[in-house]
Amino acid sequence: MRFNLHGPFYSNQPMNNTISITAGELKSILPGLAKIIDTHSPLEALRSIKVESSASSITFLGSDGESFARARLGGSEEAPTKAILVPFTKLKEFIRRLPTGALVHMSESSIQADLGTGTIVERFDKIAISAFPDVPSIRTIPQKITASVVEMFRGALKCSSKDTSRQILQGVFLDRESTGSYQFVGTDGRHLYCSKPVPLGIEESFVVPNLPILSWKALDGDWTMTVEHINKRLHIQIASGIWEISTQAIEGNYPNWRAVIPANSGTLITLPDNHRFREILTQFPTGTDKDSSVYLTFDEGEFSLISFDGSSKAKLPDIIATGANMTICLNRDYLAKALDYGFTTLGMNDPESSVLFSNERAQMVVMPIRNVPQATKAIPTEPNQKTKNTMTATQTPVAIEPTNKGNNRQIGAIPCNSKTAIEAAIDNLDGFKGNLREALSGISEITTLLRQAIRDQRTNEREIQSVRQTLRSLQGVRI
Repeated sequence: MRFNLHGPFYSNQPMNNTISITAGELKSILPGLAKIIDTHSPLEALRSIKVESSASSITFLGSDGESFARARLGGSEEAPTKAILVPFTKLKEFIRRLPTGALVHMSESSIQADLGTGTIVERFDKIAISAFPDVPSIRTIPQKITASVVEMFRGALKCSSKDTSRQILQGVFLDRESTGSYQFVGTDGRHLYCSKPVPLGIEESFVVPNLPILSWKALDGDWTMTVEHINKRLHIQIASGIWEISTQAIEGNYPNWRAVIPANSGTLITLPDNHRFREILTQFPTGTDKDSSVYLTFDEGEFSLISFDGSSKAKLPDIIATGANMTICLNRDYLAKALDYGFTTLGMNDPESSVLFSNERAQMVVMPIRNVPQATKAIPTEPNQKTKNTMTATQTPVAIEPTNKGNNRQIGAIPCNSKTAIEAAIDNLDGFKGNLREALSGISEITTLLRQAIRDQRTNEREIQSVRQTLRSLQGVRI
């Protein structure tokens, strides 16, 4: 027998009272558990996986303290009824180079693998099973979610925020309508996704946190979802295949997301089926500005993609369009995401208002980039009402009327970043132009006055600073 005090050692002696499974089965489930376990947690139990065996199944459970991911595999009649904690990192490294057919035995203080000529063993200190958090037991009848609806949920998930200062946006809002249908909503303040209404047998609105495992490919296909109030908190359980995800709904008031969706579009672009716009965007030169800007331009019946500095242009053929000439600057990553989602209609009103992407399944609102550089002066930025409309649109986005009903909402648009009160007022007024066309002239006048107020304030500050410097110099004069 050869011992290694700092790592595995080889032994021909069998281990008793262990939980056994092949390395191949472990390799298939550890990537999922890695998406929930915090390997930097100060609690050793949360850096471990809980392995439980019975005659019917072997389960592997990981947790970050609030959320849980469980994989359930078939058991064996000879398997002991047992529960142990195994350090996740040690187990992951142990099986990394093992063949898939190798049999792995786990106990409360070691991991062992059969290699034919002998066994390799990794030892660790026993971890108290009581230190691992309990999974809430949910008994409510689960609701089935088809694969197509799951894709809508994931569409909203990819648009949710990663900003830790606004936790309510770090998830998917399941917004229940008065008819009992739900819409999946996700936003980070710069772009927003909302699905079409879908029926779900659940009685309230809530926010599902954006756990990385919910986007994992192993959870493709149909889901079931169960929600239940336990100790005054709403708990959510999602099951797919061998996996079961348990978490808590995010508490708080979700913003009034409907207020940012344009009720109509002055310029409407319909993309052809099987278009290559996503491929064109991939090959398009990357801008050098911090916002990764590109321009979408509709001019005299032509729809084009223009680089940030105006040096490159790609015509997008075979469109169907109606409305005035228009140029809008967008973040290319948001544009790419909209094309990846399969949106075929673009609605635009003016260069400072949001762009509405839509198809029969969902909508996406993308805020434009308003800082137009000097290099793009040659690009038309104002709509021309005299454009000849020789084409007719065949598809219009579904209008969603603003409403304040339902739970978990607050009035007002979603803030994008931290600004002064005057600058925030300007942004809000600009954002409402699309919905308040009749009051456009009055809003523009107010916006001008606010901008003038900012300039006057800055001028006054400079004058005050100048006076202070003069006083300091006079104080130093001696008579």
